[in-house]
This record gives sequence, structure tokens and C-alpha cells, in this order.
Amino acid sequence: MPVPHCTTTGRAEADARHFARSAGRERRTRARLAATLLAVVLASLLLPGDASASTVTTEETVTTTEPGTTVTTTRTTTSSPTPTPSTTAVTAPADAVCAAAASLTRQGRPGAALTLIDDARDAVGDDTAQRCAAEREAALLEQATGPAGPVGDVDRAWTAFAATWVAPFLGGLLIALAWVALWFVLAVRLLTALPWPHARLRSAGAQAALAVGAIVAALIAVVLLLGLLRERGRGTRFTADGSVDGGPAQAPLPFWILPAVLLAVAAALAAAHLLGRLRITLLARDKQGQTDFSEERTTQLIALLGRVGGSPPAGVEIPRGSDVTSLSESTLLPAPANAVAKAALAILGAVIGTTPWKVALDYLDEDTASVVVTRNGRNVQSAVLTTNEGLSAGELFGVTDTAGKRTMLCAQAAGVVIVALSRAHPGFEGLGGATDGRSVGLQFVATTTFADDPERAAQLLGRALRIDPGNWAADIALQNILHRRATDPAALRAYRDSLAARADVLAAGQRLLAQRVLITYFSVLVNLHAAATSELPPELHSARYALMEKLIEETRKADRRQEQDPLLLATERRFRTLRRAVDVEYSLVPAAPVGAAAAPPAAEDAEPLDPYDSYNSALHARQSGESATAAFRFRAAMTSLELRRWIRRDPDAVRYRNDPVIAEVVGGGSRERLWDLPLFCAHRHAFVGKGFATPLGLAAITNGEPAAADLGVTRTELARLVAAASLITTIWTVDPEAVEGLPDLREWRVDLAEILLEANATVIDPLRAPEYLSELRRRMPPTPTTAPPDALEVIFTAWITLLAATQ
Repeated sequence: MPVPHCTTTGRAEADARHFARSAGRERRTRARLAATLLAVVLASLLLPGDASASTVTTEETVTTTEPGTTVTTTRTTTSSPTPTPSTTAVTAPADAVCAAAASLTRQGRPGAALTLIDDARDAVGDDTAQRCAAEREAALLEQATGPAGPVGDVDRAWTAFAATWVAPFLGGLLIALAWVALWFVLAVRLLTALPWPHARLRSAGAQAALAVGAIVAALIAVVLLLGLLRERGRGTRFTADGSVDGGPAQAPLPFWILPAVLLAVAAALAAAHLLGRLRITLLARDKQGQTDFSEERTTQLIALLGRVGGSPPAGVEIPRGSDVTSLSESTLLPAPANAVAKAALAILGAVIGTTPWKVALDYLDEDTASVVVTRNGRNVQSAVLTTNEGLSAGELFGVTDTAGKRTMLCAQAAGVVIVALSRAHPGFEGLGGATDGRSVGLQFVATTTFADDPERAAQLLGRALRIDPGNWAADIALQNILHRRATDPAALRAYRDSLAARADVLAAGQRLLAQRVLITYFSVLVNLHAAATSELPPELHSARYALMEKLIEETRKADRRQEQDPLLLATERRFRTLRRAVDVEYSLVPAAPVGAAAAPPAAEDAEPLDPYDSYNSALHARQSGESATAAFRFRAAMTSLELRRWIRRDPDAVRYRNDPVIAEVVGGGSRERLWDLPLFCAHRHAFVGKGFATPLGLAAITNGEPAAADLGVTRTELARLVAAASLITTIWTVDPEAVEGLPDLREWRVDLAEILLEANATVIDPLRAPEYLSELRRRMPPTPTTAPPDALEVIFTAWITLLAATQ
């Protein structure tokens, strides 16, 4: 091996380089030692006082062999434990953090567990990558797979379902949805623009068929689309020349046309169905000065629509409202008050027509209002309403009775809405032929607001018939007011025959109205025989029974599907009571033999009865000699103002007027019963509240204008009341002569007052005494044959003469 060539100069240069490298390493070593010592000092300053005792210093000697030399380096490493957190530190011990993370994972909150672990690692710093590693891995697994148990199973199932069925079809279904929306908007606008869909009466079956057709067409289209989208991408796609195309395989275009057409048809059918719904938005505007009553009037209109058209009338014998059923399934919505909601609904309604029917009622002043009814943007019905219908507003309502006027205007508006709806929807046959909404509203006001004022009710009903002669319900109610209290046999026969003819006509279409007519018919039969005991039963009375039974059974069957008559049970009970009364009155039921055991009480006797049923039952009990039962039933019957008036002239009650039970019930000598007279009854509550115990106290009023304002009536009306009270007061100033065997005229004072007021008498005229006595005899039982024939006339004439002299 050749020996390297060396020279002295080369050796010196090599030694110089070697020492230079050694010096550099020593400098670097000293620098590292200085840095280490500085770190130890700083750590001792930052740690608590006992931290220095636990500081560990490690010296490490490293020998580095270089060519020609050996360098020994000593490294000193100082370490200290993790500082104990102070009371303000936010980092918890490792075990606590891991336990909290594990608890969060078990609670199904893996995200919160991961956040807790990461925050703890960041707070501690240094080499903490393995801190709570097991808990972090469990949280990651929980977050990826979901929790164990049913909740996790549902999440995983939904994820798999979305990946398999939603994601692949989402694009195609969105396109289909946009296609349907486009055709729906076009169909709505087209059907709204065409006049013929709105002029035709669509049955409930046709409306349901549209909905079913739209659903079926949409389902078939969706199934076809899912099938086409499911097969999309399967197989190989070729071009026309036979080469392989790179795009996904899909069905040819004709296969996509069928679901597109079906979706368009479904959109059109859905639009037709929505435009034909019985859905109404109502808005009533009423601003009086600075006060806005629009919300209250809108609520009142909705309530009156429910009473006039949402359910049958609240009266068995007198039709009150209309026997319609369609509105019971409709949606009556007030218009939104929020401006943003109004704008949004206006835009939505302009595009798709959310609510077909819209009603706007504006109160112009206290006595006038206007109503406009639109359907899908078209004006269907409009009318100007007024309280001056047959009577002046001052005669109908008091000066300050704004609520009464508003109620009358609102009822007429409800009638206009009902008639407008009847031209486009089925179920309004119970209107009884009415074609003018104002007539329906007037009929409702007459039979509800003025139910206790026959004179004003009759005038309003007459006005309703002048507006619409075809309003059967108004005509029946008017005839009831005019003839129900009749005592003349000829008038009762004519009324009976009229009711029978009307029942035959109405039975085919207006089932509920026909029931009410027949109920009145049976009442007239009883009254007719009481007025003329020689009257024979009608030939077709058995047929009328059968017709009533048939109508009740039909109503009962229909009521199982949809509420028909809330008074169905009351109608049945009244019919049973009247049937027994008719049979007893005309002796159609054979009398029980003498000595026979009493028949057990009928089942209906144990049932609760309304005032009318109680009245008929009381009369039947009195005829049977059951005075206690009659008195018990009469107490319930006399809660009705109409019956308190009727009992004074009822032929059945007249025969027993001298009976103590009937006499007490009638109260012919009681001053309080004067409130039952039509002239005073409307003001009873107001006047009693002002301290007038009886109407006779009104005779003392002298200052007209202040008193009228205080009592809430007009000056003209107060003058009429004061004059009537002064006239009637005279009757109580002089007692008539009492003669044994003759009626005590003191018990007929209320009857005489009623006769004078009905005759519009302003003074007691002795020359009209025979006229007064003739009317009074209709209310009296027959005079005993033992009394002189003209004895009552002499006593009555003498009494009238004394009354006239004391005026």
C-alpha cells in the first residue's frame, strides 16, 4: 500500500482545520448549556415554591470520535412535572377530562366529547397527542356510525336510504317538481280566466273526484319516474352508428313523455279542485272615529255565518235562519291584519288562488253598509244594506243602539254570502227557495232579534217577502206569527190546510223545514179542536204521522254522517208530545175502563223537556186531572216569553182559566206581567235597571228629552210608552164589581191592557166596551148557565165607564 505523501506544511494546515472545528463545537456546546440553564432558571421562577424540589436534572455525556481526536460533550436536561392548575385555570385533570368525554359519548354527544378533548390538549400543550386517546377514538366512531340502539339504527337506516333512493333521484325529482309547479300555475290562471268553470254548480262527488284523480295521476307519474331513474346508468349506451357512447344509459325520450303528461294532468286537476273549494276569507271594516272595530266586526260576521248557514236554525216551530249544511264543513278565515302577511297572501293568491271566496264588508255609517263577494277574483254578489227595511231605524232601534244596527247589517251581509255560495256549491237547499241574501238576513233578524216583538218581526218578514217572494222560510215564519195565536175556527182551519200543503211540497227537498211545518201543523190541530169541539180529525192525520216519522228517520240517518239538526232530539220529543195531545183531543185513543190500573208513565215523561214540550205536557196533565204535574210542568214552560203571552189566549188554557193552577200561571192581575206585552218587553231590562219595577211607573215621566236619553230610547218612543203606561194605570185605579158565579174581572186586567194596546187605543172609550168585551170573552171560559146572560156585559160596561171617568 503506498504511503501518503506528507509534508510539514500540509500537516500544519490539517491541524489548524481540526482545531477550528473543535472550537466551533465547543462554542455550540457552551451555548446549548447556557440556554438550558436559562430555561431552568425561568422555570424555577414560574413554578410554585415547591416546584424546585421536584425538578429533575439529567446529565448526559456524549463522546464524539473524529478522525484523529475524541470530543466528550456533557448535556444537562432539566424537567419538571406539569404545573398544578390554579383556581382560575380552565384545564381539568386528565382523568376528569377523559371521564367527561366518555360520559358525553354515552349520552349521544360525540361532537361535544371531541371538542372537550381537543380543548384540553390545546390548553396543556407539549406532547399530549396520546391524551384521552381511547375516548377520542370512541367519540370518532360514535360520530361516524351513530349511537347504538334504536336511535342509531334509525340514523344509519336513513343514511343508507338517502344514499340509495334520494341522492340518485334528487335531480330528476326536482325537475319533475318544477314541471308540476309550472303546469299548476298555468292551470290556475287558465281556469280563473275562463268563465264557465265558475258558472256551473259542482257537486261534492265531482269535487272529490278531482282530488282523487290528481292524487292517482301524481302517484302513477312518480312511480314511472322512479323506475326510469332507477334504470338510468345501467347497461351500455350506444350511438346511432353502433359505437359505444361514454354517457350513462337511459330510457328513450318517449318513455319520459308519459310521466310528464301525467304530472301535468295532476297539476290541472289539483288546480281545479283548489279553485272549487268552499274556503272563505272575510274582512269587515268598521271605523268609528278614532276607534277601529274591524276585528270585532269580522268575528261577528264569521259567527253569524255559522248561525245563518253553518247549522240549521235554532227554532223548531219558527224557522230561524236557513236549513243549510254546507258551511259546517267550510273554512271561514279572517283576513290577516299584518301588512306583510297581507302582501304575501295577495301575491300568493294572485298566482295560485289560495282562497277562492273573499268577502269584504264595509260599514259606511250607522245605518248603511256594503258587501262584495268575489270568487277567484270575479265579482259574484254585491249589495248595499240598510237598517231602514220596512221600518225606520229609529223605530227598530234606539238612538244609542249601535250594536243592534250593526248586528242587523251583519246578518244581511251573511245572507248575501250564503246565497252567493248556494249558486256554486251543493248543500244549500235548506234556503227554501230564497234567492236574495237581503231577504235571508231580514228573516234571520226578524226571528231572532225581534222574536219577542211580533209586530216588528211581522213587518220585517213582510219586507223580506217583498224583496224575495220565493223565500219559503220567511213566509212560514210570517204565517206563524200571524195565525198561531188565532182562536177563530175558520182562521185555524185555513192555517191548518196551508201547513199541510206546504209540508207535502217541502218534504221532497227541505227535510228539516218540512219537520218544522208539521210540528206547527199538529199544534194547530190541538188548538182548532179546543176552539171548535165539534171539529173532526182530518182524514189524512195518519198520513201526516207517517210522513213525520219518515222525515225524522231520514234525518237521523243523515245525522250519522254529518250533523243535520242540533234540535233533532227536541223535534222527536215534541212530535211525540203533540201526537199524544192530538190523539187525546180528538178521542183517537180509547179511554181506560173504570177501575183499571193506572198505566205506567211513558218513557218520555222521564226525559228533560224544553218549555214548549213542558207546556203541552202540562195541558195534557191538566186535562187528565193531574194538577200537581200540571203545575210542575207549567213552571218550566213559563220561562218562555212567547208562552207567557200565548197562555192568555190559548183555547186549551182558556177552558181552565178559572182553575187555580192556570190562574196562578197566567197572572192576569199581576202588574209585573205587563212587561210581557210587546210594547214594553223590549225595554224591560233597561227600565228595571233604572228603577221601574212595573211599566206603570213610566206614567210619572214628564221631562221627555233628558229621560229619553237616560233610558236609551227616542223621544217619540218614550212618549208612546208614557201614554200607554198612563192608559193602563187607569185600569188599576178602579176595581170592578165582583159577582159570584161570574169571572173576577180583576184577574183579566193584563188581558184588557193587551186588548187596548192592540187596538191602538189612546183613551178608554165607553162606546167601545162591547168590542173590548167581545175580545175578552175569547179568553174566558164559558159563562155558567146559572148566571144571567147579560150579567157580565152589565158589570164590564159599568167598569169601563168608571175607568173612562177617572182618566
